[in-house]
Amino acid sequence: MFEMLLLSKKKIAGVVPFAWFAGGYMADSVDISTSEKYLYDSNTVIPGNSLSLARFCMTSCGNAVGGIATGGFTMSDQQHQAVTDKLNYATGVVSMGTELSEPLEGPAAAGTVQVGLIAAGGNNAGFRLYSKWYTYSNDVMTSGANLITPRYLLGAVGNSTVAYFAGGHMKSAKTTILTSAAERYVYAGNVVTSSASLSIARSFIGACGNTEYGILAGGFNNIADHSVTEKYTYATNTLTQATSLPFSISCLAGAGNTEFALFAGGDSSTVVSNQTLKRAYATETYVAGSSLSTPRANAAPLSSTPGWIG
Repeated sequence: MFEMLLLSKKKIAGVVPFAWFAGGYMADSVDISTSEKYLYDSNTVIPGNSLSLARFCMTSCGNAVGGIATGGFTMSDQQHQAVTDKLNYATGVVSMGTELSEPLEGPAAAGTVQVGLIAAGGNNAGFRLYSKWYTYSNDVMTSGANLITPRYLLGAVGNSTVAYFAGGHMKSAKTTILTSAAERYVYAGNVVTSSASLSIARSFIGACGNTEYGILAGGFNNIADHSVTEKYTYATNTLTQATSLPFSISCLAGAGNTEFALFAGGDSSTVVSNQTLKRAYATETYVAGSSLSTPRANAAPLSSTPGWIG
């Protein structure tokens, strides 16, 4: 019980609340290992410790103590990766965690204060539908339930009881196609069911949320970037249209706290961005945040005060 109360604290003693954006790619698809911390209270961006390996198309999840960034793709050698990096919020130290059971590009993640749920992804052998639970306290991974649709480059949001996985790329015969399909994963009992589909089939979606709902913003449909934004309400298992992004973009990294979602970086087809957007949950309005020091797309995001914990 004490551990649960500790992990649910909104702030760690001595830690200024922040979002962490790590890795991703710069212009000309150059992958990077550097990270930046966005301090919520002052809207200040400062350097963070680097990942062990420069890469993009990772997924990330965590609690109020730390988190992980795992999987990904390295442009320099065209390899999928199983590497897991762990960030400790109090110390800022990045260390090695337990690797995935196989290299995966573009998985998605949600979870609870005790475990992360990592699902789907792809590599040269195909797309995956299985999921893995990652226990933060001992770095042990165990099997979860299979999703319904094998896919990668999907979006995911979740709170302490349920996750929603949507969009991405899937296989059709010998062709890779986009999907709007979505699935609801109830943690208790590891139950997966079909859920409300996205309004537009797309991948590279920015995702973030609070205890009540998750936001899925932007994305790419193989033709153009999008500004479309949708809101998934956990209690009612419904998806509704929300206030669109002020511009079309994909590959956003989403973090945030209980008051707002913070989207950072991204790729607008013509330029890799360093801008940030703060989306207030109460008003569903966007304001510009402070810019990152490095333009980056497809970075791994974490938050020391995750909004879904409350």
